[in-house]
Amino acid sequence: MIGTGTLVLKAPAKINFGLDILHRREDGYHELKTMLVPISLADTLRIQIAAREQFSCSDTTLPQDAGNLVIRALRLFEESSGIATSLNIHLEKRIPTGAGLGGGSSDAAALLRGVNQLYGKPLSRDELLELAALLGSDIPFFLYDCPCYATGRGEMLVPTLFPSLPGLIVFPGFPVSTAIAYQAVDLSLTSGSRFVSLKGFQRSDLASAGWRDDISNDFESVIFRLHPELGDLKKKLYDSGAGYVSLSGSGSAVYALYESRQIGDEARLMIPANWSVFSIETLLHGTGLPREI
Repeated sequence: MIGTGTLVLKAPAKINFGLDILHRREDGYHELKTMLVPISLADTLRIQIAAREQFSCSDTTLPQDAGNLVIRALRLFEESSGIATSLNIHLEKRIPTGAGLGGGSSDAAALLRGVNQLYGKPLSRDELLELAALLGSDIPFFLYDCPCYATGRGEMLVPTLFPSLPGLIVFPGFPVSTAIAYQAVDLSLTSGSRFVSLKGFQRSDLASAGWRDDISNDFESVIFRLHPELGDLKKKLYDSGAGYVSLSGSGSAVYALYESRQIGDEARLMIPANWSVFSIETLLHGTGLPREI
């Protein structure tokens, strides 16, 4: 908090460590299992009690109204709490949109966490999680704010451990539609990859952990066929010394995890100049705050 009635909140991105699409559910969603891991790349959300509501965003291509998940989260909070808020909200974007990094979901979770705090925590943790699940499948994860195994449609979460590792996020400059990616997945060919126990893993274990052989993302077969340059990028990142490389979510971002920051920094040199590259770390807590919502 930087002043009475003002909060500045981090909204971290996530990566999917493995993503298995099991089947299509009767409610239209897909049953899946994945590990969601917060990373150091983050948006910033500033919310301040004000005389009248205002919303602004550094990325002017994003909706500035109810089409933005932040505003939808605010309206849902008001409906559930019975509080008529009046906030000046500014969203500073760093997480690329349509990249599979959960930027919009994280922004919405930050709004729920922040507005609940500003107005005296009228909603319990469980009530906030219920609102988050109504807004989007991976928004509850950003309220947990730690690595989690996710099942169901992504909203059933079990906090777990994940090693702190340096890495790169590579965004090719174009988004991928998650809805289109799901439509294109052949469920008869999804991998059913094995999730290994991560307890006790250290950086020195990365190369021998077996992740490259055992952990996969079912979207890759579809997205790499549509965008072969991303498949080529994955191979180049492995050639650069990465211990593990994967598409995050349905893409379009690809991430690489390394034994050391130096190896990752050297790998930046082989990324096309017109693509965005972010140095990141996997985090125990994405916001840097206690896990209490």
